[in-house]
Amino acid sequence: MPNTDILTAKERAIQQGLSPACLLPFAQGWESPSPQDVRIILQMATLTEHKAGVYVGLDQRTIRRWKSGTTAPSYAGWCLLVYAAGLGMIPG
Repeated sequence: MPNTDILTAKERAIQQGLSPACLLPFAQGWESPSPQDVRIILQMATLTEHKAGVYVGLDQRTIRRWKSGTTAPSYAGWCLLVYAAGLGMIPG
């Protein structure tokens, strides 16, 4: 069971416009985040494109593509960013 801080952070993110479907486990209907979702999570995690790329193990251009909607985030990379934003681990 997620702790109260994580639940509060998730509620705050959803109020800011984050899609609840991008916080679901993959097997339970996860939907790829929109560019807006990516921007919200990066802002919550206080990560620049460069820092997010280093954290996830990708080039910052890939993060920029996620933010623009050119390519969709991978599930694994998204899970790491959600964790960095203080929303806990998606599969857990």
